[in-house]
Amino acid sequence: MRLESSLERSGAPAEVRSRVLARLDRLPEEDAARERALLERVSSGPNASRAVRAYDEVARIAESSATARQRLTPEVREALVRGVADPRTPGDPLGNKGIMGVRQATTAAETLVHMPRDRYDAVSGLLSSAGRSHSAAPSADPSTERALILEAVAARSEELRGRGTAGDRALDQVRGFANDVRGLSREELVRTTSAIDVDSRVSSSTTDPEHLGRTGTDAVGDNDGLVQRFRDSCSPTVAQMERAELDPVHARRLHRDGVSSGATTGDVAAEQRRTLEAHGGRAVSRESHDRAIDAVSRLLNAFDAAHASPEMRSRMVRYARGQVTDTEELMHVRADLETLRSASGGSPSVEDLQVVREESRAPRGRGVDLGVALNRVAGDAANARYVTRNVGAHGLTASQANDLARRIAAGNDVGMRITDAQNHGGHAMLMTDVRGSGADREFLVSDPWSGRSAWVRESELRAPHTPAFEREFGLGWDRMRQFYVPQ
Repeated sequence: MRLESSLERSGAPAEVRSRVLARLDRLPEEDAARERALLERVSSGPNASRAVRAYDEVARIAESSATARQRLTPEVREALVRGVADPRTPGDPLGNKGIMGVRQATTAAETLVHMPRDRYDAVSGLLSSAGRSHSAAPSADPSTERALILEAVAARSEELRGRGTAGDRALDQVRGFANDVRGLSREELVRTTSAIDVDSRVSSSTTDPEHLGRTGTDAVGDNDGLVQRFRDSCSPTVAQMERAELDPVHARRLHRDGVSSGATTGDVAAEQRRTLEAHGGRAVSRESHDRAIDAVSRLLNAFDAAHASPEMRSRMVRYARGQVTDTEELMHVRADLETLRSASGGSPSVEDLQVVREESRAPRGRGVDLGVALNRVAGDAANARYVTRNVGAHGLTASQANDLARRIAAGNDVGMRITDAQNHGGHAMLMTDVRGSGADREFLVSDPWSGRSAWVRESELRAPHTPAFEREFGLGWDRMRQFYVPQ
C-alpha cells in the first residue's frame, strides 16, 4: 500500500498508476522489489508525476520486442527515469527540472532499441564507464553523467538509428562528450550542460549582462544564463538556449566560449550572427552600445560639473558625433574640452569620444523570427519542427495555457515573443518548466537580454498586459503575442 500511496501523491494520472502496478504484479519477486525501490525513490519531489510517466513509457518500450528487453536493461531504465526525476539543482526553484523530460527519455529509449548493434554496444560501454576516472571529483555523480549521455543520444536519434557516416559522426560526438565530462563534480556537470541559470545561489560570472561594457562588476547569482551578444539577436540566442536544453554537447560548447560574455567574436557570437544574417537580420554589438551609453553618461556628468552652457553642450554633442568640421568651431571645442576635463577630473576622454562617434555611425540592428531561428539551430536536436501559435489581443487563453503546461511537462520547451500594445518590435524568451496547478500555476521563463530566469504566474501571462516582464527582467514589453512549439 505504501507504493500505491506514493504513486497517488505523485500526481500521475490514474491510468498510468494502474499500468505501473499491474506491470509490477507480473514480475518475479526479486525484479518487482527492485522496480518498487526505484518507483519509491522517484515518486516524490518536484518531478514525481513526470518520472512515473517516464517509467511507464520506458517500460512499455522495453516490453515491445526481444531486442528492447535485452537493450533496455534495469540499469538503463533507471538512468532514464532518474534523468527525469532528479532536480538539476536541489533546493533552488530555478533548478527543479530534471536533466531531461519524458519526451527525451522515451526518444533515448527508442534510439537505443533501434540503433545498429555496434553503436548500442559503444553507448552501453560509455554508460558503464560513467563516473570512473582516476581524477574523478569527490562529488562525481555517475547517475547524472548517464542521464546526460542518454540525453545526447536522444538529440541525435535520427542519425544514430541510421547507418552511414552521419551516424558514426553522431556516435563520435556522444563518445567525446562522455569522455569530456567523466568524473566531473555534479555541480560542474549541471552548470555546463544548460544555457539557462539553474542556480540562483551561485554567481558563475563577473559580467553584468545589462552592462556588458563593464567587466568584473557583477556578483549577482541569478543572471548567469546565456546572453545575446547583439542588440537584436534575442531569437538566435533563445534558439541556442533551447538547443543546449536538448543537447548537453551543444551546452558544453557554449560554456567553453563563455555564456555570459558580450564578445562579438567566438563560436557563440558567430552562430548568433549567422542566424541573423541568413534570414535578413543585422548584427549590432550590445557591448559597444553599452560602452557608448557609459561614455555619454560621463560626458553628461562633465557638463554638470562644468556648469556647461547650452551652446557648449550642443557643440560637444555634435563634436562627439563627428559633426564638427569648421576650423573656428574646432577651436571652441578644444577650449570646451579643457574646461570639461578640468572640472570633472579628465572626462570626456579621447576613448569616450571615439566610442560615441563609432556608435553614432553604426547601422541599426534587425532581428529575425523566433520560429525560423529555432528550426535552424534546435530543430534537429528536438527531432521536430517548431510552429507558431498566435495569442490574441486579450491575452493567452485558458486552453492555450493548458496546452503550454502539458507540452512543457512532457519535456517540450516553448519559445515565446513578447511585445507592446501596438505589436511594435518585440523580444524572444524561452519557457522550460511548469509547476503548480489552477490559479497557482507558474512557468519558468528565461531571458537572453539579462541572463535571468524567473517563475511567472500563469495569470500574468494570460493578462492583456502585465508588469511581470519589467518586474522580473527589466524589460519594457508587457504581453505575450506568439509562442512556438515543437511538433
